[in-house]
Amino acid sequence: MVAQPDVILKNDIARAINLMALEKERDGVKSLSRHNRDHR
Repeated sequence: MVAQPDVILKNDIARAINLMALEKERDGVKSLSRHNRDHR
């Protein structure tokens, strides 16, 4: 079974948000992407 485009897009967005959150955490920046990581 091939993944649906919307599932792929959601996964790509989630990965991008997690990467941004990690970068902000590293830099000590406060943001919703860091504080709401489980909210999807």
